[in-house]
Order: sequence, then C-alpha cells, then structure tokens
Amino acid sequence: MPMLRIEHFGGMFPLLDGNLLPDYAADQMINGFIQSGQIRPLTALESIYNVVNNATRSVFRVPISKPGIDNMIDSYWLEFPNENTWVVRNPSSGLAHGGTFYWADGTTANYTTKDRIVAGQPTLTLGMPAPHTAPGVVVTGGTTPTETRAYVYTWVSQYGEESQPSPATLVTGNASGTWTITLTAPTAPDLAGRAFGAFRIYRTVTNQQGVATFFFVVSLPYASFTGSIAGTTLTATNPVTGTIAVGQTITGTGVTAGTTITAGAGTSWTVNNSQTVASTAMQAMTLTYADTIPSGTVALNDELESTNWAPPPAGLNGLVNLPNGMIAGFVADEVWFCEPYRPHAWPPQYVLGVDAPIIGLGVQQQSLVVLTTGFSYMAIGIKPSAMVLSKVVGLEPCTAMGSIVSAPEGVMYTSVNGLIVVSAGVGVNATARLVRKDQWPKLLYLPNLHASYINRSYFAVSSPNDGVFQENTYQVATALSDPLGAFARRDFQGARNGVYIALSEERWGLGIYASDLPTQNVIQDIWTGETMILRGGSGGGGGTVYHLDLRKFDRFSNYTWRSKIFQTTYKENWAAAKVFYKQPPITPDQPTKFRMYVDDGSLNLRLIMERTLPASGQQFRLPSGYKSDLMQFELEGQLHISNVQIATSARELRNA
Repeated sequence: MPMLRIEHFGGMFPLLDGNLLPDYAADQMINGFIQSGQIRPLTALESIYNVVNNATRSVFRVPISKPGIDNMIDSYWLEFPNENTWVVRNPSSGLAHGGTFYWADGTTANYTTKDRIVAGQPTLTLGMPAPHTAPGVVVTGGTTPTETRAYVYTWVSQYGEESQPSPATLVTGNASGTWTITLTAPTAPDLAGRAFGAFRIYRTVTNQQGVATFFFVVSLPYASFTGSIAGTTLTATNPVTGTIAVGQTITGTGVTAGTTITAGAGTSWTVNNSQTVASTAMQAMTLTYADTIPSGTVALNDELESTNWAPPPAGLNGLVNLPNGMIAGFVADEVWFCEPYRPHAWPPQYVLGVDAPIIGLGVQQQSLVVLTTGFSYMAIGIKPSAMVLSKVVGLEPCTAMGSIVSAPEGVMYTSVNGLIVVSAGVGVNATARLVRKDQWPKLLYLPNLHASYINRSYFAVSSPNDGVFQENTYQVATALSDPLGAFARRDFQGARNGVYIALSEERWGLGIYASDLPTQNVIQDIWTGETMILRGGSGGGGGTVYHLDLRKFDRFSNYTWRSKIFQTTYKENWAAAKVFYKQPPITPDQPTKFRMYVDDGSLNLRLIMERTLPASGQQFRLPSGYKSDLMQFELEGQLHISNVQIATSARELRNA
C-alpha cells in the first residue's frame, strides 16, 4: 500500500463501516471543527448571563441598546420554567414601549415590553376578556323623530388590546335626546395580570338600506394606582397607570361605594364621600357617559373591529411570526392565528384542524409548516382567513418541539428516521446517507432535545440516553464491524452531549459535542441568529447562558479525531509518521497526542502507541515488532492539524 497522506479532514459518517469510510472521514470526532479542512478545537463558549431562578429552563434576550453580536452580554433577560417557550416580537412596525414580546407555553399566553422590563414591572396576560354585562341606556329629553340604537362597549388595555364587545342593549328614543350610558367595571379576575386602560363605547347607525353598523362613540379613561383617602382628599401615589380625571368612580379595598372625583389634579383629588382609607390599590374609572352626538357625525368614526377578537385560547403554545403581521400558535390538533397586527386577538374563525396532535410549528418563506405526531402540513396564505392546508409529502412524525429549526434550507426537525428538512411541500431525510435508523436514537434522545442553526449546520443537544460511541480510547473491541466497541457502551449522549450535522458540505459530515456540564437548552437568538446554550444549574434548571461564537479562537476543550480503519492487502509494519500543524492563536495548555491502533490478531484493534506530537513536519518512529493489515490513528489536543503522513519506512516517508 502506498504511503498514507490524510488532509482536508472531514467529519463522521456513522452509516458506513469504519474501514469503508472515505480516507478523509472520521470514525469519531468529538469537539472538533473541520470546516476549514484542518482539525481544530470547537470554539469556547462565552458566558453572557447567569440566570436568577434555579427553575429556569429557557431564556430570551432583550438588548439594552445595540442588538449586535458583540453586545450580547449587554442585555435584559426573560427567564422561563418551560424549556419550550418561544418568544416572538410585535409584528407591527415601530418600537413603541421599546418593543413588545409575546410568548405562550401551553398554559398561559403572556407579553411584556422593554419599558416594563427596564422598570422591573411584571409580565402581562395576553388578550382582554369581553365585558360580561350589557350597558345600561336611558334616553331623556329631545324631540321626534325617534331612533332605535344598540349600544355596546369594550375594554382596552394601555397597550391597545381591545376586547370583544359586551352584550348589546337595544333602545328606542328621541334622536335629539340625551342617551345616558352606564358601564360595568371589570372585576378582579378580569383585571388580573392586565394593564387596563380605557372603555370604548360604540353604537349603531342605520343606513338607508336598513343595515345597522356599530361606530365608535367615545373612549372613557381608566387608571390604577396606590392611593389613600383622608376625609375628602384622595392622594394618588406615583406611578399612576392610565388617566385620573374628574367624574371618575373610585374603587378599592375599603373605599365607600359610589365614591367619585369632584375636583383636583396631579396626585391630589377631592372625592364626594368623606372617609378614611389607608394606602391600598385603587382604580379610577368613568362609568357613565351622556351621548348627544348626532348619528351623521358618529357615522364618520371608525367601525367596531373587535367583534371576533377573542383572547388567546387556553393551552396556546409554540408562537411563530409569519409575514403580513400574523402570529401562529397551536392547541392540541388545531392551528390558531392572531388577527393581523393584533397579537392579542385570536378569532376562532381562523382555526385550522389537522389529523394528529401538533408538536410544533416552523416557517419556510411565506409558508407555515405544521409538525405533528403523524403527517406534517403546510399552511399557505396572505391572511388568516385565506390560509390553505396541504399535506407534506412523506410520513415523518416529529419527535420533539425543541428539535424544530426554521432555516434557509427549510424547516428542520427530528423524526425516528433522521433529520427531516421540509421545503416546497416535501420532507427529505437529510441524514439518510449519514446515519442508520438504529443509530439515530442513540445519537440523540429524540423525545426531548433542543436545536439551532449555526454555520449551515444543525446543532442539537438532548437529555441523557444510551450512547453510540465508546467510553474511552481503551475500550474493549467487540467485532471487526465495531472494532472500537463504539456502540451501545455508555450514556455518551444526553444532557452533556449533542451533535452538529452539516447541511451544505458533504465532507463535514457529523460531529459530536461533548460538555462537562449538563445542557438545559439551546436557543437561537432572534436579534443576531447566534446560538446560545443554557448550561449547568441544579435540580433540572438554572445555570449560565453561553454564546457559541465561531469567530473566537478560545477553545472549548480538546478535540478527538479518530481516522477510518485503513486496511491493506497484506500485513505490514507501519514504521514512520509526520504530522503537519499550525499553532493556534491562543497557546495550547495541553500537548496534542498521537495514538495508533492495529489488529490484535483477532480482528480487534489494540492501542500500540501514544505520544506527544513533535515539531510540525518532524518525522517520528512508530512501534516495531508487529504486522497488521488493519491500522487506525487518533489525534487529541488543540493544535490545528493540516495533514498526517504515515509510511512503512522512514525512506518512503522522506521521499514522499
């Protein structure tokens, strides 16, 4: 056999037997980075945030100022106990309140703003409940002709979330009269977790064809604050949320019923009932309105839009942004859509049903990809009312919500058969030529894993499970088909380990990510596209958020790169080797080792040499006293390896 010269190093191809691999391929690669053709250590993880809550399983980053990759440490953070909490941004243009962020974890749907984060204010419940009680309407005065009107009112949050309307009240009276409208205040459960802002009153105007339409009449202010009352003086403590105004009714613990504001401004107001109330949470609201506006004027106002604007359904999960202001989520086997540019409103009329429980959603260009425990689907349309479902070709059930990644190549996720990429209505197994079906569930714990897209590769880490690869260099071999005892030996994968799978370059293959700390989650930063890893912690949560920055030269750990099993036509003694390498920008803190394995006479490989590499390109001798037709070498360390040369004699190696 001619001298071996290995360069343009590649990744792993577990599908192939160890001695059938391409010469450049690895039988094992751990924490190695080979995209340049050299063997290099995987870049170090840069700590950017220590979580506060030990129960945290996922995080979301909100930049303090600059959102770029070099400023990731300068951020505010949201922490979540549910590892599958996906956060989306407001689909509307502009950055009111510093930006608004929404999420739903299968239990509740919530949101917050950057301004609230900065102020240390709690997150809010998404959506507004509809008023339960119809308005009271009394008509007095005026002259004929008479007119029949219906009145409704809605509740509106400080962030513009408008509820569905109340039940309607239908009244006939003199058109020129005074129509006094009485509203019902929201109850404590209605207010819980919400930033109530105002009441909006609507009434019908009937056109010449006899069609009645609701038009906006007036918005009545609402405020919440901490206040106290001494005699008839109300003192409101800042900050006041909403607007306090004369004529408003005051409610709160210990406040006399029917207390209203008669005068005042700022934080000092006069009320009609003398009383003593210690500092407590209070609300100020206007619950009556005298409507004297002519119908012709009202008809120039906006029509009622929120008739079908229901709050998010119970159990909403997996929010994703779509074009044209849409946000999609799912509940059980239903796909839900918000009203365009209205993330608080989820009309039931937009729901699409599929034939299996939904695991999660992804986005491919203009299309929503629905991944289930059965067939996958694509929903296509420019607005929620026009979305059309079609089945994705190929039955590939999704195994884990955390495995779903939306990337330029398509929506990627794990099935029991491999890594599936959905694009243009077709699901393709991207690992069909890389990993066997029986190997796949040993690489990753398929029911629970988390993934991201990094440098044209799929990076995933899972929970503990039975491993694929051998425990250590010296593990006992089992057979020629598995000369290193590589399979079914230990829990090599799991919360400390993962894989990265190349999607664009065949040579890159697959690599193993091995960590000394358990991984809680892998998160794609929506501001930069960078990969963040939540590691460490105790009790199944907590820890530190790290940035996996491929630009950096700091090493994550030593790499291990093991060659294919080279098989010669006859037994011989490999006598000499050279390894060419470059020093990394950061000086290694450990030597790089070269190991050699040969046939032990029973078709199993044994270690016959381990040594530290000499100077780059310097020839070194290999052990003598054996002959073998099977040979394998391994490199472990931090040097940047360019090529390896091995020959049966020093002369052969020198003359190469």
